[in-house]
Order: sequence, then C-alpha cells, then structure tokens
Amino acid sequence: MPALMKRTVPLHTGPSSGSPGPRPVRDYWSFASNPSSLWWLISAVTLARIIYLGLFCPYTLAEDEAFYWEWSRHLDLSYYTKGPGIAWFIRSSTALLGTSEFSVRLPAALSSAVLSLAVGLWARDVARDEGSEPAKACRTGFFAACCTLLLPMFQASSLLMTIDGPYAAAWSVAGWLGYRAMVRGRAWVWSLAAALVGVSFLFKYTALMLPLSWLIAWAVSPRLRNGTGLRPLPLFVAVLVFGVIVSPVVIWNVREGWPTIAHLLGHLGFAGGDVAPDPSQGKWRYEPAWTASYIAGQFALAGPVFGIGIIGAIRAFRSSAATGRRLVAWCAVPLLTLYLVVSFITEPEGNWAFAAHVAGCVLAGGVVESAMTAWKTRVAEWKRLPRPRPREGFLFARPASGVQVLWHSSLIAGVLVAVAIAGLPVVDGFWKQATGAERSPIPVGRFTGADTMAEHVTELADALRASAPGEPFVCGLHYGRAAQLAFYLPGRPTVVCASSMIAGGRRTQYDWWPETRLDYPSLAGRPAVVVGGRREDWLQVFDSVGEPITLRGDGKRGRPAFSAVGLRPERLRPSNDIGFRRPPPLAFGTGDILRPLTEVPD
Repeated sequence: MPALMKRTVPLHTGPSSGSPGPRPVRDYWSFASNPSSLWWLISAVTLARIIYLGLFCPYTLAEDEAFYWEWSRHLDLSYYTKGPGIAWFIRSSTALLGTSEFSVRLPAALSSAVLSLAVGLWARDVARDEGSEPAKACRTGFFAACCTLLLPMFQASSLLMTIDGPYAAAWSVAGWLGYRAMVRGRAWVWSLAAALVGVSFLFKYTALMLPLSWLIAWAVSPRLRNGTGLRPLPLFVAVLVFGVIVSPVVIWNVREGWPTIAHLLGHLGFAGGDVAPDPSQGKWRYEPAWTASYIAGQFALAGPVFGIGIIGAIRAFRSSAATGRRLVAWCAVPLLTLYLVVSFITEPEGNWAFAAHVAGCVLAGGVVESAMTAWKTRVAEWKRLPRPRPREGFLFARPASGVQVLWHSSLIAGVLVAVAIAGLPVVDGFWKQATGAERSPIPVGRFTGADTMAEHVTELADALRASAPGEPFVCGLHYGRAAQLAFYLPGRPTVVCASSMIAGGRRTQYDWWPETRLDYPSLAGRPAVVVGGRREDWLQVFDSVGEPITLRGDGKRGRPAFSAVGLRPERLRPSNDIGFRRPPPLAFGTGDILRPLTEVPD
C-alpha cells in the first residue's frame, strides 16, 4: 500500500531490550492521508444535502430566503441593502430547474461544497509551505474541511439560501488564492483573487475586509514585503478586475442617490441614515450586553471549533517561522475586530463575522492534525502500562488534552446540530410532549407554516372577492411575510409591502418596485388582506378594517391579519424618506399592472 495510506508514528518504548518493540501507532484517522479523501468527504456530504433538500426537507422558505427570491424576480444591477449576487444566483437556479423550494436552496448546498473544498486546499497548501510531508498536509486539509462541516453556522447556511453561504464560499476561494499570491510569489494569481473578492462583495460588502487583511499582513511581515507576490503591474490588473465586477453596485447606487450608504448609516444610528437618530438617546448610547452577546455568539455559532481556531491563531502569532499561518490569522482578526467595535455602537448580529471563521477552520485543521496523532500515541503508551493505570485525563482515566477535548466535542456537537437542523419539527414535538407546553423555545415557526398561511390568506381573499367590490390584493407590513406569501400564494402573484408607509417602518427593497408599493395607482379603492400591524394603523388608509385574525401556521406573534375594504392611497404618508430620494413611480419593476391572485407571473 502507498506510504500516504500507512504513515505511522513510532511508539516510545524506553531503552531497547533486544526484543521486538510494540507495533507502531498509525496516525489518527490515517485514511485522511490519501489526497482523494478530501474530495470524497465533500462529495458525500454535498450529495446527502442535495438529496435531503429535494426529498426530505420539512421547511418552507424562511423570510429572508423568500425575500431574496423576490429580488430574483426583479433583476437589477444592485439592491437597497445588498449587492445583486444573491438575486442572480437564485435566478440562475430557478431558470434552470423551475421555481421551487429546492431550486431556491440548491445554491446554498453548492456554495457549502465550494467553501469546504477551498478551506481544505488552503490548509493543505499552508502545511506544505511550512515543510510538512505530503501525507500530513493532506490530513491537515481534510481536518480543516471537517471543521467547516461541523460548524453550526456553516451547517445552517448549507441548507438555507441566505447571503452568508455564497459570500463565504467566494471569500474562501479568494483567501486561498491571495495566500498563493503572497506566500508563493505568484503575482498574476492576484487577478483571480480580486475577481473572487468582487464576487464575494456582490453578496456582502464586508468582503472588502479581506484586502485590508492582506494589507495588514504585508505591513507587519518582512518576509511578505520581501516576496515577489506584490509586483505593480499584476496588482494594477487585479484592481481593474475588481472594479469591473463590483461596478453594478456602484452604478446602481449612483443612479439611486446612494441608498445603500444611507441604509448602512441607519443600521449604526448615524446621521444621514435611512432611520433618523433618536434625539432622546443622545450622541452615544452603549449597552454592555451588545458586546457580550457578540462574543458569546461567535462561540455559539462556531461551536468548539472556534476554540481550536483560536489556539491555531495564537500558535501562528507566536511562531516566527509561521508566515503562512499568520497570514491566514490576519484574514480573520480585522473582521472580528470590526464587529467588536461595532458592538460598542449598536447590537451586531452574530453571523456578521461569518467569513472570519473560514480562516479559523484553516488554522484549526493543522492544530487537529498534530494534536490528535500525539494524543493517540499517548493513549497507546498509557494502555501498555500495568494496571491499575494512573489517571491522566479530565473526565476519564485515559490521557486527554485540551485540543482533543475540543475536537471530540466538535464532532459530537456537529453531529447533534446536523440532526437537529434536519429534523427541527421533530425536536420541537418532543419538547412539547416532554414539557406539556404549547410553545417551545425552538424557533421552528421561522421555518415552517408559510404554505399554510398562504392557504388561509387565499380563503380570506376569496371571501373578500365575494363581498366587496374590486379584485382583492395582499399586503404585508413586514417584508419577510410579504415575500413568503408571494412565493406560496397560488400563481405566485405580486404582493404589496407597506413597511415604509404604515406605522413608521423602515424602507425595504419593495419601495423600488412600483407595483409592490401601497401607493400604486391601480390599487385605489380595492379590498385587501393585510398582514401585520394594528387595526388602527390600517384604518388610516382603508375605509373599513375587520377584526384581527391569526393566520393558520403563523409561528410568530404580533402579526395578525385583517380583511380591509377601500384603499385610499391619498391618505398615505411615507414615513421614511431620510437620506435619499424617493423612487419615481413606474421607474423600476417588472410590469405596469398588478397581477391578481390567480394569475401566474411571467
């Protein structure tokens, strides 16, 4: 058998006695020494995910998934809060496979495969560049890929079609290529790296932190500064490539008056944002819980692998010879630090630093490879001791180490999370049965029931059609609920979103599509099924509004539905025109007529 499959670690036996020594200890998970093991791992997991999504997935589209699908029905150069990548990706899938939950989510599974493969190849290169023999480098890449498959946040992003999966996939390939350009001196690889940074930017603007990370690593590392990977001409070409790829976002924002900047400023509560600062709060308000929840969120979303990645980063910065690993660590540190600073201004979401954990997995792969083989050797030596053997572990008598405990915890937690994510409704049912409670803390309602809600809305619309003049339409106060109904109502009709016009809500992408605005001319005088908000809010713009109804299948509180008659658009007062101009009527969108509930969209 090739040496790659049978590399072993000598077992320490003390002074030679002339008798044959004990059998050598094989590497931990020695099968991973085969270069093809990485490809088999990713192929098997990806195939399982695709089969699950196609045949067994119990979840309806979550609000953000449905909202991004709505973007894909209105293709544009960019969008209010994010670039066009997510819309173009979903549109490509639905154009090839038809519109379905599976076709919307398939890109998420494919993105996860790209991410895991890039992380594995990146970690393999780092190990080889630091002098590891081929078998060890292969094992390092394999463990790094395993880390991506075990992280809870990466598992969720492989099944739900949000921006995080494609963004991190492009980011991981860009990071790997940038590493090759800087460490191996392959200057012309910068063009490919810049292209992938641009693709990542089209999904999430924090992709710009990756070039900043490279710049910081170059500034603090004499070896990188003295390398051949930063020649002027290749870098100039790379900048041009990046500029071309991100130009749709720039063109759209110039055309619209930079609304994305206003949105980002509004998130931070700064002047000029799309949400006016609250004067009662003063210039700066800080809640220590923001920082605490951000830090805790990184450990919760990444699991024990995050701890292994931190160990890898500490080792990289402490070793003067670990130029490649320090570069990997620098790919994570600025992004994590950015949102740590943001936590002193506003409450960040835990997944905002999503891509930083890609670099953490690259570092974790090397830590696991070296620590677990050493641990296996210690256990073998311990088993040869006469009984009773001394206690050398934390929980058990056998030897243990910090990395070993974290790794085994990662395996257990990763498998449990995978099972829980795949069968959340089952877990929810067990919880209710065990506790006797009507509701559980498990957020299963975020991922189920949208089709049932749409059925109930259809019944309400049919009742309005029989009792009120005009063709009824459907309107949601929240963008997510409006998008879910648009996907699951018969014929997938146009659904209106009134977020910016009722009860002081924020603007959404729906405000850029005239046929999805509540002030669209053809809606005047018509009845509607409206979802969310309070009855008194809707009475300001309708002649009459019925009593609140809880939709069947609705897992969220505070979003009742109402049957309303007689829309009066002249009473509308858009509540949020801060920071940028209002889109002109009929300037954008997919059509100039509102599709009725029964009409199939083009």
